[in-house]
Amino acid sequence: LTSELDEILNCFISENPNLFKIVSFEKNRGLGIALRDGVLECTHELIARMDTDDYSHPNRFKLQLDFMEKNPEISLLGTCTEEFYDDVKSPKSCTFLPLSHKDIVKFSKKRNPFKHNAVMFRKSAVL
Repeated sequence: LTSELDEILNCFISENPNLFKIVSFEKNRGLGIALRDGVLECTHELIARMDTDDYSHPNRFKLQLDFMEKNPEISLLGTCTEEFYDDVKSPKSCTFLPLSHKDIVKFSKKRNPFKHNAVMFRKSAVL
């Protein structure tokens, strides 16, 4: 991580000491391995994905958490996304993805029906 990002994380950790679990690696082994190891280190059943350069709607996690708690048969939940370049308030494109199980299955034959940085999933389903 950059020193600036380390500084931001340290501020969050000092304000919320039990909220974060930092998993460090001696060297960069790639995103796939880091994501795998991150899932293995998670101690909760529900995992939300987000990258360092992403912004989420202020209620995203609450809405996803509420939905997952009310629908225990759902293993993976995604959202539509907007993409921006310089200004988060000025999106350049919006991705609308299928909503129903039937449409998700159909769409997945050609493309991934989920944006990885906007999903919440059950750890047990991934493992």
